Amino acid sequence: MNSGRKQPVAQENTIIEDVFELNEPETAKDGIFWACRTALLAGAYLVRNGYGKMMIFPYISGMGTWRCEFHSPGRQSNAFYRYTSASYFHYLADHCGGSVRRNIGPKKLAEAIMVSVPSWEKEQCAGEASAESLRWLEMVSRYLDSYYIPSACNEYTEDYSHWELVSLHNTQKLLLPPQPGYSKPGSDRHWSDEPFWRKYVEHCETMRQEPIFAINWEMCEDNPEFDQLAKMAASTLRNVGESEAPHILRTTIAALHHMFERALNEGQ
Repeated sequence: MNSGRKQPVAQENTIIEDVFELNEPETAKDGIFWACRTALLAGAYLVRNGYGKMMIFPYISGMGTWRCEFHSPGRQSNAFYRYTSASYFHYLADHCGGSVRRNIGPKKLAEAIMVSVPSWEKEQCAGEASAESLRWLEMVSRYLDSYYIPSACNEYTEDYSHWELVSLHNTQKLLLPPQPGYSKPGSDRHWSDEPFWRKYVEHCETMRQEPIFAINWEMCEDNPEFDQLAKMAASTLRNVGESEAPHILRTTIAALHHMFERALNEGQ
């Protein structure tokens, strides 16, 4: 397959290379494939190296372009990195707008992507990758070696139980299991269903009986629980529409009240 072409040669293992000896692609198909491959392997590198909870979402857009997005668990509609094959070797065009070398490897591209990602977003993706995820990445890597790119869905997809493997060089379509933890588009978990917020949403009802309360701010100083509440509120507000902001504010106040009451009772 692809005999006679001058193929890009990785200097190291396909998962960890820094730079490719990239010849000018002989065809547009070659260039598009290699750019898509690099973006996808940048995601694989992140999952393997400290961001084991990060999700990779490749798909075919309504315009027919291949796209690849990275997002934290349960936040598919709020991707922190987006790439489209229409951008070719401009890997950061839909991200931070910066530029990198066209022969950049997955490792360096992954590092460039994470420079502008907020720390709270990184925290949500942080962790060791599961054995199942690592096996899945190995499977993806093998298909990439055969010039196949994964796609979770397109605008006509009805069955989300598997991903398709598509190729610009081959007409045969193959199937791939979804990334472990993948959920189909539109199934993002609502912020109020997050374990952290759930009990405080219920506490909001209690607050209706006590609309006015006082807080001893000294009890909030150097308290990691209150720090976590502030970080969660900021993170949640960044990932929702404006219409949800008042609900999050009320729930944050309810959480503050709940934490203060508990701290007060424990201090007695």
